Amino acid sequence: MLWRRMAHPSSASVTSKQIATPKDGSPWRGKVENWNVTKRDVSDTKDGENPSRPILTPGPGESFAEMLALFAVINFSDVVPSPRKVERRLRNLPLPPSRMHHVGDGIEALWRLDRPILPDEMAEGEVILRRLANHVGGDLLVACRGACLCMPGTLRSFGSDWSHTCVVQTIRAGDERYSVHEIAAWLKAAGAPAIRRGRSRQG
Repeated sequence: MLWRRMAHPSSASVTSKQIATPKDGSPWRGKVENWNVTKRDVSDTKDGENPSRPILTPGPGESFAEMLALFAVINFSDVVPSPRKVERRLRNLPLPPSRMHHVGDGIEALWRLDRPILPDEMAEGEVILRRLANHVGGDLLVACRGACLCMPGTLRSFGSDWSHTCVVQTIRAGDERYSVHEIAAWLKAAGAPAIRRGRSRQG
């Protein structure tokens, strides 16, 4: 499995005991001890960023060993197309996501890699993550190595006050594996964003 599910943060930080291990579902492989959870206030966010989504950042001495997949988190409230159109456009991409999860207020899309991105390639990997997010209307705040994705079948809280809940559902489970260079070339050649940011037209 490729995700790590973070426990509902009740304070500014959590310990490794509150975070599932990488084998339970993370696009990252590495140490998970002494991680911090940061919730950014609306005033601290930039365009395309969701202030309600926590970010995991490694504490002193921690590191990521491998990046197993590239991903994008598309929040329905941040994009112009309706949720159904977002899903359809992701499925119809030249390189569709290997997996897609419906997380209540959006979709987490993941492109599995044919080989992991190693520590000395992480900076390049994060550049591609941001390009991918820009192309599919993804949340730029989580286009980084510290992002925490949801695990299918788990209960997720969301919303500005964490009052809404849903069960994370798998809506696509493919076998595709891509090379980093394949994805980078696709994004370089792509024209206008496949999913445009802006106020969502839901309904």
